[in-house]
Amino acid sequence: MPLQPATPTSGKPLTKRVNKQLTQDNEDTQSNEDAHEAAAGKSGEADERNPNVRCDSCGRWVFLDETPFEDLTSAAKGDPFVCAICFRLAALNAWVGAGREDFARNEARGVEKWQLAVANLTKRLDIETATWEKERNTLEH
Repeated sequence: MPLQPATPTSGKPLTKRVNKQLTQDNEDTQSNEDAHEAAAGKSGEADERNPNVRCDSCGRWVFLDETPFEDLTSAAKGDPFVCAICFRLAALNAWVGAGREDFARNEARGVEKWQLAVANLTKRLDIETATWEKERNTLEH
């Protein structure tokens, strides 16, 4: 199952929602790690009651019931597995990357807009200066 991060569907900023979600994820991760330690002991090894599957992205071990696999046999078949943290991180990176691309496009449009405004103002001032020159020449003669 390839990693497909979510992207924002509206133009609204997701900062508060993302920060809230990341805070919740950090709390979930800590409680998950505490549960792993309690279930597996300090060695970090799983037993038959609490089998673990390794994330292909970060190498972190995750309880089997937190994965889409039914059992260790299906997990061992070679289907890629990405833990929830890596999935959320990829989604966040995609969202940030999209934001950077939008910023770059808007910045380029802004620069172009100001260049056109300066060119327009220069042209108008040249026309006005030429008009003043004509008036000055007619008044001098």
